Amino acid sequence: MVLTNTTDDGTADEDVAWDAVAFQPLSAKPKHMVVAMGDSYTSGEGAGSYSPESDRDHGDSDWNACRRSPNAWPRKVTLPGQTKTIGALADSFDPALDFQFTACSGAKTFQMTQGNPHAWGLDGNFHEKTQIDSGTLSGDTTLVMLTIGGNDARFDNKIQTCVMEGCPSEASMKADIDNAVTETRTVLEQIHELAPNATISLTGYPLLFSRTQACSTLVSASQRVILNNIAEYFESKQRGSRSR
Repeated sequence: MVLTNTTDDGTADEDVAWDAVAFQPLSAKPKHMVVAMGDSYTSGEGAGSYSPESDRDHGDSDWNACRRSPNAWPRKVTLPGQTKTIGALADSFDPALDFQFTACSGAKTFQMTQGNPHAWGLDGNFHEKTQIDSGTLSGDTTLVMLTIGGNDARFDNKIQTCVMEGCPSEASMKADIDNAVTETRTVLEQIHELAPNATISLTGYPLLFSRTQACSTLVSASQRVILNNIAEYFESKQRGSRSR
């Protein structure tokens, strides 16, 4: 085993103090080998208590705002045959589970696919390897959970545009979604290539606004209908990519 401070995103000029490395043998391979990947909906942006390495050094060149939270939804899942959630099993180092968490707030599809990021330090990967190249996927992986594509479709920009200028045309928004779904399909194919025995659970995005209650004075009722319809269109297209 070789330990080094040389990384793909750096110049090996940061000091690293190696102390000791310990290995704990298991009686058997964990039954559940689970990976949670994707964007802020999976990382738990807004849920708080982020892991230190994923929320540090804001404003510095090596900052990280992937913001992986112990309150994220993948950690709330209870697997078949288990009585505890994934988070509870992981926190207690239960030998029945190996859990890897690579989701990053702001991630787009290109920050998940194989190969180093186009640039280091951008929202969505910061100084982390692309998620598929993170080393968490293998033939032993049993389950991959992810959300991805929302940032490619620029939902945040569309909401802002609706408020400031009026919603873009339905055709242009659907075109962005179609492109995002195409890129998402590439992500799913690469995940399957590295984890051929895993169940891949691509989770959709919720409606942006209530269908029955006016919860915003900035976005008009007609704009809320448009944005919710686009969100439903996105989900239907993602369902189509999952069924292939």
